[in-house]
Amino acid sequence: MKKTTKLYLNLFIKLKYKFNKIKKSIYVNSIEIDDIKFKKIFELISKHDTLIENKLGQVLLHLQEKHKDYYFYDFSTAMDLVVARWKDEKYNILIDFFKKNNLANKFFLVDNNQGTPFFDSPNHLGIAYFIGFTGENTYKISDRKFTKHFVCMNRTERLHRQIIFDFLNSELSDKTYLSYTPNEIDNPRRKVLDKIKKGDVIFYDEKIVYATPFQKTSFCNIVTESDYRSGPIHITEKTDKCFSAGQPFILVAGSGYLKKIKEYGFKTFGKWWDESYDDEINFYKRIDKIKNLILEISKWSIEECENKYKEMEDVLLHNQSLCISFFKNGHFPPNIISVEEVIGKKNIF
Repeated sequence: MKKTTKLYLNLFIKLKYKFNKIKKSIYVNSIEIDDIKFKKIFELISKHDTLIENKLGQVLLHLQEKHKDYYFYDFSTAMDLVVARWKDEKYNILIDFFKKNNLANKFFLVDNNQGTPFFDSPNHLGIAYFIGFTGENTYKISDRKFTKHFVCMNRTERLHRQIIFDFLNSELSDKTYLSYTPNEIDNPRRKVLDKIKKGDVIFYDEKIVYATPFQKTSFCNIVTESDYRSGPIHITEKTDKCFSAGQPFILVAGSGYLKKIKEYGFKTFGKWWDESYDDEINFYKRIDKIKNLILEISKWSIEECENKYKEMEDVLLHNQSLCISFFKNGHFPPNIISVEEVIGKKNIF
C-alpha cells in the first residue's frame, strides 16, 4: 500500500505561485514545489539536483501553457546580486536553466535600478517598482499649516546621509524634523524623532514606508535616497511617499534622479527653486548645491512656505494622482494573485 501511495504522489506536483494580472508577470521567487520554497529550490538547482530540476521544468512548462503571454520575473535573486554588485555568478544558474527549457526570452532578473546597469545581460530588467508603493496611503492636499521648514529622516547610515545630517543638525536643527539611525544605540549621530512601543520592545522611528504626520506639518522633504552615486538610479519609497503625502522635495541622490522622475510623468519644483543640482555629476559639488538650496529655502518665513505650498498644489495633486495610478497598475495588491494547484507530471503519462 505504501508503494502505491508513493507512486501516486510521484505522478503529481503540488504547486504554489503568484502572478500579476496587470503586468502579465509570474513571480519566480514565489514558486513553491511540494512545499519547497524557491530559495531552497534555487539551492538544489545549484547542486544539480536532478529531481528538483525535472520538477521545476515541468512547472515552467505548465505555467507557460497556462499564461502564454506572461513573463517570469525574479526579484529576490536580483536584489541579492545588487547587494553583491552583480559580482556573484549565481545568476547564470537561473538564466541557463531557463535557456535549457527554451524560456530564455521569457525570464528576467528584476531590480530597482533604472540608471546605468551593474551588468550587461538581456535577462536583466530594471524597473521602478517602488513608484506607487505608498499610493494607497495618502494625505489630503489642501492649504496646510507648517511648524517646520523641513523633514529629513535617515534610518541607515550612508555617506551622503552623514553629510546632510551634520549640516542640518548644526545649521538648521530648529527648522527641521530630523532623525538619524534611531535603532543604532551606539551611533554618535543617533537622533530620535518618535518611538513606537510593541509589547515590551521600543522601536525608534521604525521603518515606516508610508507618510507620517511629520511630512504633513513640514514644508519640504529632504530625501536622502538609498544610493548617492551617479549612474545607478534607485527610486524608492522614500521619494514615493512625497508623492502620496503631497509634499515638495529635494533629492539627495545621484545625478539624474529628477530627470528620471519626470520621464515617468511626475513634476518637480524648478518653478520655485534651482534644481540644477540634479545635473551635477561630481558628488561633493552636488552636495554643496543642495546645501545652498536648503539654506535659501530656510530663509523663507513659515508664512511664505505656506503660500508657496498653495502655489504648488496643482503639481502636488498631479503627482499624487499619478502615484495612485502606479499603485493600481503596478507590482502591488490587488494585482497580485496567489494560486495553489496540483498538476500532473506530463512526462510520466
